[in-house]
Amino acid sequence: MFSSHFSLVKLWGNLILAAIIIIFAAVYAPIDDQNGEGFLRFLGRFHVLVLHFPVVLLLLAPSCDLLSRKKQFQPLQAIVPFLWIIGLISVLITVSLGLMLAANEGYKADQVFSHQLGGVSVAVLTIIAFGLKITSNQLAKRWISAGYTLVSSMLVVMIMVAAHAGGNLVHGEIYLTQHAPDPIKTVFGLHEDPIEIIEVDDAVYNEQVRPIINSYCIDCHGQDKQKGNIRFDTLNPDMINGHDAEKWHAALDMINSGEMPPVKKAQPTNEERRTFVNWMTDNIKAASIAKNKRNDHPIRRLTKEQYTNTLQDLLGNDINFGDILPDDGKSELGFSNDGEILQMTPLHSDYFYDIAKAGLLKTLSLGDQPDVIRYRVTFAKKISKGNESNEIDGFKEVVLSAKNFKVELLDENGQVRVGKNREEKAEIAKLKMKFSVSLRGSAHNRFEVNKQGIVLASALPHVEKPPYANMGPVSYTHLTLPTKRIV
Repeated sequence: MFSSHFSLVKLWGNLILAAIIIIFAAVYAPIDDQNGEGFLRFLGRFHVLVLHFPVVLLLLAPSCDLLSRKKQFQPLQAIVPFLWIIGLISVLITVSLGLMLAANEGYKADQVFSHQLGGVSVAVLTIIAFGLKITSNQLAKRWISAGYTLVSSMLVVMIMVAAHAGGNLVHGEIYLTQHAPDPIKTVFGLHEDPIEIIEVDDAVYNEQVRPIINSYCIDCHGQDKQKGNIRFDTLNPDMINGHDAEKWHAALDMINSGEMPPVKKAQPTNEERRTFVNWMTDNIKAASIAKNKRNDHPIRRLTKEQYTNTLQDLLGNDINFGDILPDDGKSELGFSNDGEILQMTPLHSDYFYDIAKAGLLKTLSLGDQPDVIRYRVTFAKKISKGNESNEIDGFKEVVLSAKNFKVELLDENGQVRVGKNREEKAEIAKLKMKFSVSLRGSAHNRFEVNKQGIVLASALPHVEKPPYANMGPVSYTHLTLPTKRIV
């Protein structure tokens, strides 16, 4: 009995370690819209070859186990543990290869998130189900058998979820439901909005480029199939006035790298490829120039007189706020409110700020000025015990562990305050607990804390739009510090 118990403890220790490793790898995999090179990219592409093995094995194992409960199928019970262990090994290999594929094939983190979460969940549930199966065989406890049945059922469902997310990633989100009968579409609200095919007055596109797209691209990136969620039939060819220039640029990169069209698909001739690439290159360049010109506008500020009138109206005060401002220049036509003349310099910004602040102080009675709190935040790995500051989470933010930054309150001379008595020390500790550090719009793999400080990767574009809300507004205050040190 002791030996059996010891073996189970060792088994669960190894299984928990495997689960931690696979979760850690998924969280910190560098999935950052960048193409990788070398051996890991080569290995990652085997994900699509091996992923069917764990699916079959992990559906077969609980099915055989269920059938073996009937007397005529009891011999199947002998192979169930074997199916589980082979399934476990294959699912760990498949998830590992999937992470290599996602990290080296230019995927964005949000693009593969659903499939990645489903795959990791399948791996973790497989680990738990295998452990429960071996444990139930040795201990024969009813609650262990019930747990095994529950986890096995969850695993079957999660396999379907992960497979569906993978299918959406490869074929597009409507691949499964596109040709569903109309009654089913009506019941589940699956009817698609009609797709508008955009027409442009571009002879090269209409006569040369569009036929190339129809011949070599639409089969995988059209109405019936959208690999990588890309549809060429709905891309706006007007890159200057449309919003699809970035997608055309991504397509150009894939064609230039030789990855598209795939080797086994029909290939365009050299002349067709040259025509397509030249059209995209010329239009992307023209769009870039046009959009830069649109943004080439002067930052217009208020004139001296306008600024004075604005503050007088806002504050109800007749003070001549613009008296200390330099006179505005005049355009060639004699106007003082010409945007080209009213440029905003750092000096103007400082003057405007100081004048507005002085006006507020003269208008409002704020009482005594509050005490100034000076502080310094130092970043380094495990620089503090973690119990002196706070950790407050927010939307699309990654919270930094309180162990990785240290807050010091400073006096007016820049020296660290330590507190002369118990009350002062308690007040300092209370103030430190108001500090929390998080990285806005980031991810765990976009920064690293080491002994020297915090290393930040370049920012990733993100949309600050919550997918849903299930609660009322929440008010909280915390400090966001996306730099190495703040004083």
